[in-house]
Amino acid sequence: MEEEYEYYTWLFFFKRKFKISKRKPLPEMIEVFNACTDNESQMSPDRFRRFLIEFHGDEDVTCRRPFTK
Repeated sequence: MEEEYEYYTWLFFFKRKFKISKRKPLPEMIEVFNACTDNESQMSPDRFRRFLIEFHGDEDVTCRRPFTK
């Protein structure tokens, strides 16, 4: 993994460097996402509805598609 750095000028003369830490989701969230999507990279509206019902406990969830003609 490449380390990324950010620079900024301090007191007009000194350049300060700090490492950018990349944030990743928790392993539990990755497991839940993979379970709901069958290891795909995106979640369809129907699978998102299933996620809301099974994992969030929402009962009145509809899968409405507002931009369809």
